[in-house]
Amino acid sequence: MVLKKGILNLEVVIAVYFYVWYGRGLGSRHWNDSCVNVVVDKPIWGYYSSIDYEIIEKQIKLIKEANIDVLFISWWGPGSYEDEVAKRVFEIIRKYGIRASIMIEPYLGLDPSLYNESFWIKILKYISRNYIQPYNDVYFKLEGKPLILAFNPIGQLYNPEKDFNAYTFRIVGNGIDEGGYQDWDLWPDYLVNVKYVDQWRYIVKNRCLIRIIAIYSWNEYHERSAIEPHFDVSIPNPSYFYEITKNYISKVKHFEQD
Repeated sequence: MVLKKGILNLEVVIAVYFYVWYGRGLGSRHWNDSCVNVVVDKPIWGYYSSIDYEIIEKQIKLIKEANIDVLFISWWGPGSYEDEVAKRVFEIIRKYGIRASIMIEPYLGLDPSLYNESFWIKILKYISRNYIQPYNDVYFKLEGKPLILAFNPIGQLYNPEKDFNAYTFRIVGNGIDEGGYQDWDLWPDYLVNVKYVDQWRYIVKNRCLIRIIAIYSWNEYHERSAIEPHFDVSIPNPSYFYEITKNYISKVKHFEQD
C-alpha cells in the first residue's frame, strides 16, 4: 500500500492496482502458464478471463461496494490483450462512478533506455486518443491533469515530466518493497494479515494528512497480494482481505476511529 501525504485533507482518494492479463482457465494466460506465472490461490469465480464482460462487471460491483474510487490498470502497450481489456473496463466503470488511470508496464523490455522521449511521444498520443479523450469523464486526474503511471525501469533514465506538462506522471516500483524484490508482494514468509491491518490503522490515525491511498492489489495473484475474494491456501475465509479493506475504507471515509 502506498500513501500520498498532504496537509489536513478532508477527502481521500482510494485507488487499487488492477490487473487485466488473465486468460480463461488454469494453464492459460497468467494462470500457471509458465514457471514465472505461478498461482496458488483461486478466485471465487474460478480461473477467469479478464476480457469477460460478466467478470469485469462482478469485479467493478465489488470495488464499488468497497467504496474504492480509482483503478490503476496494468497496461502492456497498444494492441495488447491488456489494451483490449482495459478499454472494456473503462466502458463499464462509467456506470458505477469509478475512475481509472493507465499504468504503463515495461512491455518493450527491461532496458530503461528504451523508454526515451520518442517512446513517450508515441505512447501518450495513443493513451490520449484511446483513453483520455473518449473516457475523459472517468479518466482519473491528479493535480488537475490526467495521471499516467509507469512501472520501473520506465523513468529511470528519462523523466517525461519536463517535456509533457499536460500530464501528471508517477513512476512506481522502486524502493517500495521491504522484502528486497522489485515488486510488492505478500509471499508466505510475510506476516500478511498483521502487516496489512497495521497499515490501515496508521491510515485511520493519520487520515487528515493523507491525500491518496493506493492498495496493492485487487488481483495480482502471482505475488499473493489480491484483496479480490479468493480461495487462499493460508486463510479459510475467501473474503478476508476484501472485508478488511472495505471496513477500513469505511472508517477512513467516515472519520471513524479504529
